[in-house]
Amino acid sequence: MSRELIITPNNNFLRVCKIPKKLPSEFCFGGVEHQTGITVVNWFNAIEQNAPTTIFKDDEIDQLHDKLSKFIIGHEYFSKEFTFIAIIGDESIVDIFVINPNE
Repeated sequence: MSRELIITPNNNFLRVCKIPKKLPSEFCFGGVEHQTGITVVNWFNAIEQNAPTTIFKDDEIDQLHDKLSKFIIGHEYFSKEFTFIAIIGDESIVDIFVINPNE
């Protein structure tokens, strides 16, 4: 199955989020919510700021994730102790991926 990621000028914003070391393990029966402290530690454009709508397919998506992951891992906030996710999108979320320093 083919994958496609479309980044438009309105959905080019990327947020880097740090996930807590320990997440809730209880079930959410009956609509019970469990607060989780996800922290946004950085934000920037995923591709050039004024880039036109860009379509990434299959391996191109992996290459974009790798390029962005290397950029994120190079920042002082990054620590292998935590899990980090990147969320691309502003008007709507178009992509989410995990930054894995061990790959």
